[in-house]
Amino acid sequence: MELGLRRPHSAGQAVPAQASLASTLKGLVEAFLKVFSDLAPDAEDKDVAEFAAVLEDLRAQIVDADQDQEVRHLAASAVRACEQFLKQSRQYYATRETELAEVIAMLRKTAQHLAGDSSGFDADVLATSERFKGMIQLDDIRELKRALASEAAALQ
Repeated sequence: MELGLRRPHSAGQAVPAQASLASTLKGLVEAFLKVFSDLAPDAEDKDVAEFAAVLEDLRAQIVDADQDQEVRHLAASAVRACEQFLKQSRQYYATRETELAEVIAMLRKTAQHLAGDSSGFDADVLATSERFKGMIQLDDIRELKRALASEAAALQ
Protein backbone atom coordinates (compact mmCIF):
# COMPACT_ATOMS: atom_id res chain seq x y z
CA MET A 1 0.00 0.00 0.00
CA GLU A 2 1.43 3.36 -1.03
CA LEU A 3 0.73 6.38 1.17
CA GLY A 4 1.90 8.97 -1.35
CA LEU A 5 4.05 10.79 1.19
CA ARG A 6 6.85 11.45 -1.31
CA ARG A 7 4.66 12.70 -4.14
CA PRO A 8 4.54 16.49 -4.66
CA HIS A 9 1.27 18.23 -3.87
CA SER A 10 -0.71 19.62 -6.75
CA ALA A 11 -3.41 22.29 -6.69
CA GLY A 12 -6.67 21.05 -5.23
CA GLN A 13 -5.04 18.48 -2.95
CA ALA A 14 -4.78 18.59 0.84
CA VAL A 15 -3.20 21.57 2.60
CA PRO A 16 0.56 21.12 3.00
CA ALA A 17 1.84 20.21 6.45
CA GLN A 18 3.79 23.51 6.61
CA ALA A 19 0.60 25.57 6.23
CA SER A 20 -1.10 23.44 8.85
CA LEU A 21 1.86 23.93 11.19
CA ALA A 22 1.73 27.71 10.70
CA SER A 23 -1.99 27.72 11.43
CA THR A 24 -1.45 25.63 14.56
CA LEU A 25 1.37 27.92 15.74
CA LYS A 26 -0.79 30.95 15.09
CA GLY A 27 -3.70 29.52 17.10
CA LEU A 28 -1.46 28.38 19.93
CA VAL A 29 0.31 31.73 20.30
CA GLU A 30 -2.95 33.67 20.11
CA ALA A 31 -4.55 31.40 22.75
CA PHE A 32 -1.50 31.69 25.02
CA LEU A 33 -1.63 35.48 24.83
CA LYS A 34 -5.34 35.47 25.67
CA VAL A 35 -4.76 33.28 28.73
CA PHE A 36 -1.76 35.31 29.86
CA SER A 37 -3.71 38.53 29.45
CA ASP A 38 -6.64 37.18 31.46
CA LEU A 39 -4.47 35.74 34.25
CA ALA A 40 -1.66 38.28 34.43
CA PRO A 41 -0.32 38.86 37.95
CA ASP A 42 -0.76 42.17 39.76
CA ALA A 43 1.45 45.13 39.02
CA GLU A 44 1.16 48.90 38.98
CA ASP A 45 -2.08 49.94 37.26
CA LYS A 46 -0.29 51.74 34.43
CA ASP A 47 1.95 48.71 33.81
CA VAL A 48 -1.07 46.40 33.67
CA ALA A 49 -2.86 48.71 31.22
CA GLU A 50 0.21 49.00 28.98
CA PHE A 51 0.78 45.24 29.05
CA ALA A 52 -2.86 44.51 28.17
CA ALA A 53 -2.66 46.93 25.25
CA VAL A 54 0.58 45.37 23.96
CA LEU A 55 -0.85 41.84 24.16
CA GLU A 56 -4.07 42.88 22.44
CA ASP A 57 -2.07 44.50 19.64
CA LEU A 58 0.14 41.43 19.25
CA ARG A 59 -2.90 39.14 19.20
CA ALA A 60 -4.49 41.22 16.43
CA GLN A 61 -1.25 41.18 14.42
CA ILE A 62 -0.94 37.41 14.81
CA VAL A 63 -4.48 36.87 13.58
CA ASP A 64 -3.72 39.00 10.51
CA ALA A 65 -0.26 37.49 9.88
CA ASP A 66 0.06 35.61 6.59
CA GLN A 67 3.58 34.26 6.85
CA ASP A 68 4.97 31.68 9.26
CA GLN A 69 8.07 33.84 9.76
CA GLU A 70 5.90 36.79 10.76
CA VAL A 71 4.01 34.66 13.30
CA ARG A 72 7.30 33.49 14.83
CA HIS A 73 8.58 37.08 15.01
CA LEU A 74 5.37 38.24 16.70
CA ALA A 75 5.50 35.28 19.09
CA ALA A 76 9.06 36.23 20.07
CA SER A 77 7.90 39.81 20.68
CA ALA A 78 5.10 38.49 22.86
CA VAL A 79 7.54 36.42 24.92
CA ARG A 80 9.72 39.50 25.49
CA ALA A 81 6.66 41.55 26.52
CA CYS A 82 5.59 38.82 28.96
CA GLU A 83 9.08 38.58 30.46
CA GLN A 84 9.24 42.34 30.92
CA PHE A 85 5.81 42.44 32.57
CA LEU A 86 6.67 39.56 34.91
CA LYS A 87 9.77 41.48 36.03
CA GLN A 88 7.60 44.55 36.69
CA SER A 89 5.13 42.42 38.61
CA ARG A 90 7.94 40.88 40.70
CA GLN A 91 9.15 44.41 41.57
CA TYR A 92 5.57 45.44 42.43
CA TYR A 93 5.25 42.54 44.88
CA ALA A 94 8.68 43.23 46.42
CA THR A 95 7.77 46.89 46.96
CA ARG A 96 4.39 45.94 48.37
CA GLU A 97 5.97 43.45 50.77
CA THR A 98 8.46 46.06 51.99
CA GLU A 99 5.68 48.60 52.57
CA LEU A 100 3.57 46.06 54.46
CA ALA A 101 6.57 45.18 56.66
CA GLU A 102 6.96 48.89 57.43
CA VAL A 103 3.27 49.16 58.35
CA ILE A 104 3.57 46.17 60.68
CA ALA A 105 6.68 47.63 62.32
CA MET A 106 4.87 50.94 62.82
CA LEU A 107 1.89 49.20 64.42
CA ARG A 108 4.16 47.12 66.66
CA LYS A 109 6.01 50.22 67.86
CA THR A 110 2.75 52.04 68.54
CA ALA A 111 1.32 49.06 70.43
CA GLN A 112 4.46 48.84 72.57
CA HIS A 113 4.23 52.54 73.32
CA LEU A 114 0.55 52.32 74.23
CA ALA A 115 1.02 49.29 76.44
CA GLY A 116 3.52 51.29 78.51
CA ASP A 117 1.18 54.29 78.96
CA SER A 118 -2.26 53.10 80.06
CA SER A 119 -3.62 56.37 81.52
CA GLY A 120 -5.68 57.39 78.48
CA PHE A 121 -5.26 54.12 76.67
CA ASP A 122 -8.92 53.04 76.46
CA ALA A 123 -10.20 56.34 75.09
CA ASP A 124 -7.37 56.64 72.58
CA VAL A 125 -7.80 53.07 71.35
CA LEU A 126 -11.56 53.47 70.88
CA ALA A 127 -11.12 56.68 68.88
CA THR A 128 -8.32 55.18 66.83
CA SER A 129 -10.26 51.98 66.10
CA GLU A 130 -13.08 54.06 64.63
CA ARG A 131 -10.62 55.79 62.31
CA PHE A 132 -9.06 52.41 61.41
CA LYS A 133 -12.46 51.27 60.13
CA GLY A 134 -12.25 54.00 57.50
CA MET A 135 -8.74 52.92 56.56
CA ILE A 136 -10.00 49.46 55.62
CA GLN A 137 -11.40 51.01 52.45
CA LEU A 138 -7.93 52.11 51.27
CA ASP A 139 -6.52 49.95 48.47
CA ASP A 140 -3.23 51.79 48.07
CA ILE A 141 -0.70 50.58 50.63
CA ARG A 142 1.18 53.86 50.46
CA GLU A 143 -1.97 55.78 51.41
CA LEU A 144 -2.73 53.25 54.16
CA LYS A 145 0.82 53.65 55.45
CA ARG A 146 0.46 57.46 55.55
CA ALA A 147 -2.85 57.19 57.43
CA LEU A 148 -1.43 54.68 59.92
CA ALA A 149 1.64 56.85 60.50
CA SER A 150 -0.62 59.79 61.27
CA GLU A 151 -2.65 57.71 63.75
CA ALA A 152 0.50 56.28 65.33
CA ALA A 153 1.92 59.77 65.80
CA ALA A 154 -1.33 60.94 67.38
CA LEU A 155 -1.37 58.00 69.80
CA GLN A 156 2.25 58.52 70.84
